[in-house]
Amino acid sequence: MKILKITLIFLFSLSLSNAQSIAFADGNATYGRENSFITIDADTRYDVEGSKYLADAFMPAVVSTMPDKLFNIKYNIFSGEMEVQSTNNKAYALNKYRKDIVITFIDSKATYQLFDYINSDNMMQLGYFLLLNRGENKILIKEKIIFLEEKPSKTGYDEHRPPQYKRLDDKYYVKTSGSSNALELPKNKNKFAELFPKNKSDILSFIKSNKIKLNKEDDLKKIIKYINSL
Repeated sequence: MKILKITLIFLFSLSLSNAQSIAFADGNATYGRENSFITIDADTRYDVEGSKYLADAFMPAVVSTMPDKLFNIKYNIFSGEMEVQSTNNKAYALNKYRKDIVITFIDSKATYQLFDYINSDNMMQLGYFLLLNRGENKILIKEKIIFLEEKPSKTGYDEHRPPQYKRLDDKYYVKTSGSSNALELPKNKNKFAELFPKNKSDILSFIKSNKIKLNKEDDLKKIIKYINSL
C-alpha cells in the first residue's frame, strides 16, 4: 500500500510537470479561448534566398492570455503573423482578434504586441510591434521584410538575382496614451515633443539637457521613461 501511494504521488507530479511543458495547437486550431489559433497555408517554395522570419527556428514564448503555458513560436515578419508549432504538421498562427495580447519570447525577452498604425501609404494597418518599453506611452519598433522577384540576366554581363526576402531597416513608432494608433516617430525634436502637448516644454528641456538623439535606441528609452514619469 505504501509503495502504491508513492507511485500515485509520482504519477500525479509527472502529470503536473507535463502540463507546464510546451503547448501546441490542436488539430482543430481552437486551443485556448475564442479560437486563439487560425490555420494558415504553409510556404512550400525552396528557391527563395533569405528568410521571412525574425529567426528561422521556433522559440519558446508566453502568450499573455495563457500565461501558464509555453508555446513554440516564430515571427513571420513578411506576412506579419506569429506562427505556432503544431504536432499535426499543419501551420497555425495566433488570431489577431485582441490587441491586448502580448507575446514574450523566453530566451531573448523580446516582447511583441498588436497596434493599429499609419503605414508609409498613409493607410491604417494592424501589425505586430516590438516593445521598447512598458508604460502608458510606448516606443515601438516595426520590423519589415519584403519579397523581391527573380531578376534574370538580360545581357550576360549583368548579374542574375534569384528571388529573395530582404530585411529593411527597422522603423520607430510612438504610441501615446492619447492616441488610438501608433505614429512613426518624428525625427524633429519639436514635432516629437508636440505629441505630448501638456509636457512639451519639459520634454524639450530634457532633450536639450541630456543631449537626446531621437535616432539612438538608448536615448529613446531615456526620453520615454522620463515622459512616463511626468
